[in-house]
Amino acid sequence: MLLVDGAMAGRAVFPTTGSSLFYTNTSSDTNLWWFNYNAGDIPPNSLTNWTNMEVMVDWSFNSSTFGVSNVNTNTRQIFLTFSNWAGGGGGSPWQSIPDIQTYRVYNTADGMSQPGQFYYDRSNQVVVYYPIGGKNPNTSEIIVPTTDRMWFLYGYAGGAGPHDVTFSNLTMKVNAVDRELEGSQGYLWDHMSLMNFYRVCGSSNITVENCTLGWCGGNAIGSDDGYVTNFNIINNEIGFCGNYGLDTQWAGPVLVSNNYIHDCGLITWQAPGVRVNTNAAVTQNSLFNFHASAIADDYSAILIAVRRFAAAHLAGTE
Repeated sequence: MLLVDGAMAGRAVFPTTGSSLFYTNTSSDTNLWWFNYNAGDIPPNSLTNWTNMEVMVDWSFNSSTFGVSNVNTNTRQIFLTFSNWAGGGGGSPWQSIPDIQTYRVYNTADGMSQPGQFYYDRSNQVVVYYPIGGKNPNTSEIIVPTTDRMWFLYGYAGGAGPHDVTFSNLTMKVNAVDRELEGSQGYLWDHMSLMNFYRVCGSSNITVENCTLGWCGGNAIGSDDGYVTNFNIINNEIGFCGNYGLDTQWAGPVLVSNNYIHDCGLITWQAPGVRVNTNAAVTQNSLFNFHASAIADDYSAILIAVRRFAAAHLAGTE
């Protein structure tokens, strides 16, 4: 991610038309470490500078972003930095549904088509940015993330973790996302959070109120396996997150109330703005602009009390 004058810069993406490319592999291809591209689909410059390439591959219900470890232009193979088992339904091979055999190429010079976009040249350790309106970047405030989390709360199960902690009236922005396996629904990205509750940390009585969180590559709040009890997230603005706005998957009771939550899932498209499970009340929030859903979880038995919900602003959440 890149923050320029307080706004998230867009990632360079190819095709530049907003469409997708199609890989040729099917479910009969069981090698999950590479896929084939069609001749002429990807510009030669991107194929020869594959160190920078990232590919977002779609599945029937989500997507995964992979680094590229090599490209064989003779056999038209793109080799991945890790196996696609993390995205294709927990180990299933490539899609057998033609309409979902889609992918996009990120972080290449060929994807730089619009002002406000950027890519990271890994070989030369240079961030390349396309200024908006021809503005001189030397007059802008440009922030490059150097760490993947800001707060790390660590403890033990059974309530022995950090407790009675309030984060109030703070602005916390910018964190990095590594090129690594996301896991189903991005749960392996929990540590890439501005506020990270380590798994089974046993925290209790945690309040986040009147804060501005987000503008980051990962989550604003990540507590997938944190087991936080009495978790209150109240009167905050949470927005422009690469992954979740907030994830309290195994926390409870949780109160998410009177927050302004928007524009999440910018890097991991399947990530909702709010992820909760049982024993959670999500009430009187304004939520809008998500690739997949505003409030979601991938487990059954969700119990969410949604009262007087401002549904008029849920555009783009289908």
